[in-house]
Amino acid sequence: MTTPNKAKIVLRSEIDVVAAIPFLIGFTPINSLVVLGLTGKRVALAVRVDLPAAEQLPQAAVESVDGIAGRIATDAETALLVGFGEHDRVAPIMDAALAALQVRLVPVRQALRLTGDRIFCHLDDGCMPLTGVPFDPDASTAPATAVLEGLVALADRDALVQQLASVQGQHRQAMDDATGRAITRLRRRISATHRAAAPTAHDTAGHVESSIIHLGAAAVQEALTLAAAGQQLPDTHAAWITVLLAILPVRDYAWEHTDDSDSHLQLWTDLTRRARTDLVAGPACLLAYSAMLRGNGALADIAVHRALDSNPRYSMARILLQAVRSGTPPHVFRDAVTSATAATAGDSAGSDPDQRDEAINTHDADGDVCTD
Repeated sequence: MTTPNKAKIVLRSEIDVVAAIPFLIGFTPINSLVVLGLTGKRVALAVRVDLPAAEQLPQAAVESVDGIAGRIATDAETALLVGFGEHDRVAPIMDAALAALQVRLVPVRQALRLTGDRIFCHLDDGCMPLTGVPFDPDASTAPATAVLEGLVALADRDALVQQLASVQGQHRQAMDDATGRAITRLRRRISATHRAAAPTAHDTAGHVESSIIHLGAAAVQEALTLAAAGQQLPDTHAAWITVLLAILPVRDYAWEHTDDSDSHLQLWTDLTRRARTDLVAGPACLLAYSAMLRGNGALADIAVHRALDSNPRYSMARILLQAVRSGTPPHVFRDAVTSATAATAGDSAGSDPDQRDEAINTHDADGDVCTD
């Protein structure tokens, strides 16, 4: 089997399948349903959802698995499902997922459940005894192979959350100081550009905006080049990028040039951790998008929540959250964000408060807007 990031793991049994899943989603799932979309022997996508707390499925859970089934029908050929938890909690959402896949004529290879240290077959197809079979990950070669292929399985979701937590201590203070200087630098650049353009330009505001977008694009390209060379951005450059990403067209330029490469994932992870609290949303959304392209829904979900913690009104994060939870293909998400931001992309300093906060939400320590 080939994983979404092209690692190769041999799965010969149900034990191998269950043992491999933590490496496919990045952590050991608890009270979860994991759905794998397969194309031949390749895992095209791996999506995890939480088990509902009650036996009766809430509508949101039904819509979530329906969206996942729709994406698998589009991007894969068959499905494999594994529930992690007690039967009474796994069964309702597993049945809903199976029904959604059946409606879309997606063949299901297996539907398994891990409860305690035993694996059970959810479907009555005789794949194993009714009493299940013992699960011993040490009896599988899948974990060792996954590690050799460079995959990592953290202990739980909280461990993954910690990998995106904001830097603290001296690193936090250094980045906050650098961010203050970057905001001052941007303010001065805007003022100088405005003064230079005023005598001749018919559209001074448009000229200033175009100049700043060009400046931001150049900074993003330099950051991507340094990341590809394996270099971490110094505080001055990192702060400059996080400030510029608060300008919506600059963020969109970065988004259009973001892919699923290790260097892009690492760059946006690093900037998500180092960005000042009010500037996290931009890099966090770019990280979420890169993670989506890699089929890493768990990382994308956590990154989106980091963005929303920073700015609950950030439209790209809200759309991303829906996309991650429903398993929406990245190209569909791109179309949705393009439609949602088209009106603001050309008027980043418009009068609408929501547009202004997202497009140029660059504040100094006192909360004053730097670009108006």
